[in-house]
Amino acid sequence: MQAAETWALARGAEELHLNVWAFNQRARAFYDELGYAVRAQTLGKRLVDFPSMP
Repeated sequence: MQAAETWALARGAEELHLNVWAFNQRARAFYDELGYAVRAQTLGKRLVDFPSMP
């Protein structure tokens, strides 16, 4: 992640955004340790079921 942050800064980025599934506690803890914080949440709802498998 440090390499990604360094790369982004060198190209003028001011911040990074990550997408992590809410249930992925290990990833969330990892990014928390690196100083990332929840700044927004995306909610979703499946409207159609997956087709049944034969």
